[in-house]
Amino acid sequence: MTARNRSAARRSVATIAISLAVLVVLAAPSSSAARRPAGVSPAFFGMNTGSALFDPGVDVGGQLARIRQTGTGIVRFPIYWSTAQPYRSWADVPPEERGLFTSVGGTPTSFGSIDQQILEFAKHGLAMLPTVLQAPPWARLQAALVWSPPARAQDYGDFVGALVKRYGTHGEFWKKHASLALYAPRWWQIWNEEDGGPSPEGQTLFWDGPKPYEPRYIAMLRSARAAARKADPNARIVLGGLFGKSWDALRRLYNFGARGLFDAVAVHPYANTPAHVLTILSDVHQVLESEHASRVPLLVTETGWPSSQSGSSPPGSSIYTTEAGQASELKAEYPLLVAHRRHLNLQAIFWYCWIGREPSYDPLDYSGLLRLTPSGTVQAKPALSAYTSALRHLEHHDPGAAFQPEPGL
Repeated sequence: MTARNRSAARRSVATIAISLAVLVVLAAPSSSAARRPAGVSPAFFGMNTGSALFDPGVDVGGQLARIRQTGTGIVRFPIYWSTAQPYRSWADVPPEERGLFTSVGGTPTSFGSIDQQILEFAKHGLAMLPTVLQAPPWARLQAALVWSPPARAQDYGDFVGALVKRYGTHGEFWKKHASLALYAPRWWQIWNEEDGGPSPEGQTLFWDGPKPYEPRYIAMLRSARAAARKADPNARIVLGGLFGKSWDALRRLYNFGARGLFDAVAVHPYANTPAHVLTILSDVHQVLESEHASRVPLLVTETGWPSSQSGSSPPGSSIYTTEAGQASELKAEYPLLVAHRRHLNLQAIFWYCWIGREPSYDPLDYSGLLRLTPSGTVQAKPALSAYTSALRHLEHHDPGAAFQPEPGL
C-alpha cells in the first residue's frame, strides 16, 4: 500500500480521533500491573513492513534482522493479487513474459516476488500475516478503478486458495525449505480497510464499489475461507482491518450475515491518544460480547502516530505529532494494551510501519520507526528506541531468542 493511497483513506481520521475524547476512557492499569505482565511473547508484537522496505538500495535482509532484534515476532505485508495474476488467460500474456508465470487453474500466475519476500521473512525468524488485496483489472467490478472490488467473489477465493496451497502450513513452497516451514502463514487477512470513516458506509480508499459493501465483501470472505480451509485445514481467516467507527462496521457485518466466516477481527484504531485506542478496542470487544463471540481474537493490524509535525502541536490533539511525540505515544500505548490484552482477547499489535519515506507531502509517510531519505540512507527515529525498549520490557523472555510461533498467531 503506497503512502499516496493511504492519505485519501485517512482524511477523516483526525476528526474521528478528536471526537473520541468525549467517550469514557477505561482506567489505565497501575504501574505495577503494566511493569511485568506475564506471558507476553514475540508472537504478540508485529510490524507492518511498509513499502519503503523493498525500495532499491535498501538492505532488506539487514532491516529484517533489525526488526527481529527488536523482539518483533511477526510481520504483516500485502500480497497484491493484481501483480500476481495480471492476465486473465495465457493468450493475454506477452510472449516475452510467459516464462515468469505458472498455471494456477488455467490462470497465469507469478509467484516470484512473493516467494522472495516469504523466504526472507522466514530466514529471519519472522512469522507472517499476509494481507491479500487489489484485484487485477480483468477481475474487477469496474476495470478502471484501482480499488474496485472483484466482480466475482470466486475469483478472489481461488487466488487466496492458491496462496494457501503454496505457502500455508502444508504448502508446496516449504518442500524446498523444510527447515523454515515453522514460519508458514496460518492467518490470512481478507482485503484491507473495506469499511471506515465517521459513518458505517464511510469512504475508504480500498473499497471503491457500490454501497452497501457488506454483501459483496461477505461473499469474498465465504469464498476465501472455503478455499483456504480446503488447501490447509490450519488456515485461519482475518477480517480486513476496520478503522474509524470500527465497532459500528463490525456490528453491520454481523447484521449482514458474516458470522462464522472469520476467525479474528482486525482493527486499525488510529486515535489521538493511547487511552482512546483502548476505548476503540473496548467498543469493538463489546460488539463481540453482544454477539456471543468474545472468544474471537482481536488483532490490531495497524497502529501508530505519524511524526509529520515540526512542533507545537498540543498533546493528544491529533494523530499527527512530532518525533518526540511519536516515541512518547508508543511508549504509553504498548504497556496499556498489553495490560488489557486478556480482557479484550487481544492477540497481536502491529505498528505501522518500519520504514517511511521522508520528507513527503503525505503525513502518513512519517509513520515509520525509521526514515528512508532521498539519498537512500535509512535513519532511526526516537520511536525505534522507544519500541525496542517497550518490547524488551514487556516480553517474558529474551527477545533475541529463536522465535517459536505459538497457537493463534
